[in-house]
Amino acid sequence: MTPLQVAPGYESQRLVYRGSEHELRYYGYRRWAAEPAELATRALIRHLRASGRFARVEDESRLPQAAGLLSGAIEAIEELDRGDATYARLAATLLLQRPDGTVLLRHDFDETRPCRTRDPRQVVALLSQILADQAARLAPRAAGALRHP
Repeated sequence: MTPLQVAPGYESQRLVYRGSEHELRYYGYRRWAAEPAELATRALIRHLRASGRFARVEDESRLPQAAGLLSGAIEAIEELDRGDATYARLAATLLLQRPDGTVLLRHDFDETRPCRTRDPRQVVALLSQILADQAARLAPRAAGALRHP
């Protein structure tokens, strides 16, 4: 797996929230433990390993002769504030390719989930759950694509 890319505005360790369609804002005191791309890449590798559908799941530097290479981009990783309601939103595109560049699978998602309270910790927990659920959807599709190109 290659490290995920992150759209401009989301590549910071600062948590992003959005009160309107055209404005990103950042919490001054709430931060990711590392860059969002690094955290999402590590989490995706962990979830795909746990699926039990692959012999190995490694970052690209550890597995140069891989049957497939997963790459992708996070298009949004944010808190959405709409009136009194708060939501967690994660949008991404993931590509599974052969080493020669042939695309075997494209997995797109843009998922928004409501929070019970306006709390950045809950937003982060929901973002993590969205990624876990999307990895669970991706794993059987990717395993199938690798078996039947």
